[in-house]
Amino acid sequence: GQSIGRWGNYFNSEAYGIPVGGQNWGLYIPQEHRMAEFSQFDLFHPAFLYESILDFTAFILLTFVLLKTGEKYKGLTFFSYLTIYAVIRFFIERIRIDSALFVGSIPIAQIVSAVLFVAGIAGIIFIINKK
Repeated sequence: GQSIGRWGNYFNSEAYGIPVGGQNWGLYIPQEHRMAEFSQFDLFHPAFLYESILDFTAFILLTFVLLKTGEKYKGLTFFSYLTIYAVIRFFIERIRIDSALFVGSIPIAQIVSAVLFVAGIAGIIFIINKK
């Protein structure tokens, strides 16, 4: 669902990345949707597309985890999701220029991703060691 949902960002001209600069490829963002400091650029990294592809890849990986572990490790798929999605968002946020909230110069989404990554790893360790 997250993979499909990211395409809404495309239609809303949201979740785009840094300018591709001098390249002949990239996502065109209409002037009215660009941040003022990037008004001279036309083409940007399609961060929504990168995240969509990575989310779909995560779905395949999580399906494999679920099918392989099934009832043996209840909760493993959930904590695996937290870990994988946290990594995806952490790195996508590094190229996004439309992040909403910051703590200093760090996007809050990266801080939340780091916390979720640690929680996911802790959950995986707990579940595996519980058996």
